[in-house]
Amino acid sequence: MNMEVEVNEYEDIWFSKNDVNKRWPNKDIRVALDWKGRNVGLYKDLSAELPYPSFKYDGSRMSVLKDKHTVLRAMEILKRHGYDTTELKSYSNGITQTSESDAYSISVDGNSMMVGVPRNDLDIRYKIKSMPNRKWDGLSKTWVIPLSDSSKLISVLGEGHSISKLMGECEEISEYMVRKAERIAISGASSLTDENALNDMRDRLSSVFPHDRELYPFQYAGVRFVELSDGRAIIGDDMGIGKTIQALAYAALHRELWPVLVICPANVKYNWAKEIRAWLPDATVQVVEGRKHSFDRADFTVVNYDLASYVQDGLEKIGANLVIIDESHYLKNKGTKSKPVKRTVACMSVADKAKSVLCLSGTAITNRPLELFTTLEMVKPSEYKDQYWPYVKRYCNAYHNGFAWDVKGSSNIDELHEKLRDIMIRRLKEEVLPELPDKVRQFIPAVPSESDLSKYKRVHRSWIRRYESYMQMGGAPKGFVLNMLTDLRHEAGKLKVSPTVDWLENYKSQNPDTPVVVFFHHRDVGQGVLDEMARRGNQKGYDKLNYKRWRVIDGNTPPIKREKYIEQFQMGTIDGLLCSTIAAKEGITLTAADTVLFVEREWVPGWEEQAEDRIRRIGAEGKDTVWAIYLSVVGTIDERFDRIVESKREVVTSILNGGDDYETRTNIGKELIKEMVEAGELPEEMLGIGVSSDS
Repeated sequence: MNMEVEVNEYEDIWFSKNDVNKRWPNKDIRVALDWKGRNVGLYKDLSAELPYPSFKYDGSRMSVLKDKHTVLRAMEILKRHGYDTTELKSYSNGITQTSESDAYSISVDGNSMMVGVPRNDLDIRYKIKSMPNRKWDGLSKTWVIPLSDSSKLISVLGEGHSISKLMGECEEISEYMVRKAERIAISGASSLTDENALNDMRDRLSSVFPHDRELYPFQYAGVRFVELSDGRAIIGDDMGIGKTIQALAYAALHRELWPVLVICPANVKYNWAKEIRAWLPDATVQVVEGRKHSFDRADFTVVNYDLASYVQDGLEKIGANLVIIDESHYLKNKGTKSKPVKRTVACMSVADKAKSVLCLSGTAITNRPLELFTTLEMVKPSEYKDQYWPYVKRYCNAYHNGFAWDVKGSSNIDELHEKLRDIMIRRLKEEVLPELPDKVRQFIPAVPSESDLSKYKRVHRSWIRRYESYMQMGGAPKGFVLNMLTDLRHEAGKLKVSPTVDWLENYKSQNPDTPVVVFFHHRDVGQGVLDEMARRGNQKGYDKLNYKRWRVIDGNTPPIKREKYIEQFQMGTIDGLLCSTIAAKEGITLTAADTVLFVEREWVPGWEEQAEDRIRRIGAEGKDTVWAIYLSVVGTIDERFDRIVESKREVVTSILNGGDDYETRTNIGKELIKEMVEAGELPEEMLGIGVSSDS
């Protein structure tokens, strides 16, 4: 059999699939190949190694593009199957090949690489097409590839390819890859391994933060990561280890980005304002209170999600160069074109105009990659904007079920998590515990509704009227002041029922398998929390908390039930305990938890410390840090009480060191009365009345 391959050059005319009227013909010079006999294996190899249109069979003839690279590849395959390629080799010698330096090009535009590839280099074009984030720019005739995919491009093409070599010669790309390597190294460690970088970060922040404010090493690493990301990153740290502080540290180091806009859930809006004032006392802060807010010039503006769409125009006029989005998973749903989710659209619009965007979320990585897409769009628009369909097809296992597209699944999760290392830093509690003190106390403002706050104020006024009435009759009875303060604190506790459940929903979303302890003082407050869980749990579609997996321990709990509940808690068969501080502050072990929430404070700090120590993991290596969270109602006695107790925590006499709780309570009560009189909340005459029940 004659095994010689015959060669015949011809002009191939074809039309684009969009050119339905065939007005704009395309012309290719192709090389027809002819050989004797059927060879299915050869056909398969040519099709596989030279994808269409490099190789094509039109039903009558087999051909390859007239391109030296393509022809030589075809010759190698034919030789492999035993064919004589003498004629084909002679033909190839006459093909002029464009020099590699002219054929390939690369440049950087913003956060993207512009890669030029010869039109007839189908092999490289198909390799680039395999990259999900590439785009074709018709004007420049180049492939637009995110800088973040630079390593992947080299991997796809091979280090020896001309494009890879050009990338190595490009200063901007080289610098980006060095920074990316450092980001990925930091994302895999709890703290900075480079001591010089750590010291530099510490020195820079010491000049902008108050002298008594300092970050932990792992927090310096987070700030460094954000800087290496040019202010576009996700801080995905576990709950309670300082996402807020890291964001503020970055803002403090980059005043050129001020004014700053903070978008957050309503229940942490005032906590943000509090933290800004604590860490940046010279900065001006405005909190958006309502839909008709009058915007002032301020260094920081704090707004909650629910208001964002109503005040969007005002937010855009601020001209924020840095937008911090706290709990960014709140924006997981954009809706549809016909029914958009207004708050998501508003927040994304504001973020789109900012130079830097920081998203904070302890639940950024989920089993439903779709929920992450809006966050990625805001942080890396150069890579993810207008890439919804490529994203859901790649990572959401998108398919059409006959009625609509189902994008709720997941696929290529390992690849997605690897990509996230370039833009997200995430540390878990157990990774950073050695750097933390035995106890981390956090005070979170709870914002009551106007109607609830008005109820509190009515009780406050009734006590003043009662006092005035007693004074007209000759004087207030013994214990009057203490009873008043106790009642006001009780009323403040009632206002925290709903914020407590809000906090627990957030906590359990990030720590679904870790039980939590909630301490209260008044029985109706503890029961109120459980009732609110039940009310929400009975709503259709609610799945955040299961009230049936919670137990209450107070003074009325029988010893047998008490022990049973503790055992269930330690075994992890329930989600949490609601405990009276006095009933459960000692004599029980709740070490299955690492977080405790105080809905109500006690007069004696020592009692709270005892309660905190119910969960402290003493003796367990790297597991002895307790997170103690204290809720404080804005606009009530809570704020003053917290401040006084904490200012005296180190000096007040407590039960733990053999002191007298009676004296402690009296001292705190006197300070409370003094502050409330000075603020005009109580009559001045009350300064002369004793606080104790024996006064």
